[in-house]
Amino acid sequence: DEIDGEHNDAYFAYTYYIRNEGESTVDYTWSLDINAETQELSDAAWVIVFEDGNMRFYAKENKFTGREEALPMFGDDTKGYLSLPIMELAPNSDQFEVVAQQGRLTYYRVIPDKFISDTEIATGIQTDVAPMDVHKYTVVMFLEGDDEQATDDKIGGRLGVEMNFR
Repeated sequence: DEIDGEHNDAYFAYTYYIRNEGESTVDYTWSLDINAETQELSDAAWVIVFEDGNMRFYAKENKFTGREEALPMFGDDTKGYLSLPIMELAPNSDQFEVVAQQGRLTYYRVIPDKFISDTEIATGIQTDVAPMDVHKYTVVMFLEGDDEQATDDKIGGRLGVEMNFR
């Protein structure tokens, strides 16, 4: 989330700020919502939200198991990711789980939070936002090729997403 505005051609990434322009200290909620979709594209979409530098992954629940999506899938401890550069951004996150250790090698699983619903990806709250306080948001979206729901029938699909503040 080091670049302002749009900043990637391989996946959607956008960074922006919200500032309290009022004269009172306020609270606000935010939500990342799906407003349009074809071909059930959200089944294969993974989303990262950075809120003031704090990163969380999100993905729709696995439609076959009803559980959180995970890579590698839950129950498959025969493989994992050796290197997850994104872990450097959230080294103590509960979204990275050790699958196995072999000698000096550690293999990891990525476990995103489930979308809240079919139309709401994530939500959050900021409290006690003083006048002129600024908060930074980065939204990153991509189709996860290792997700079992990322099939060829998603080709040509569209996903419309909006971030709302209240």
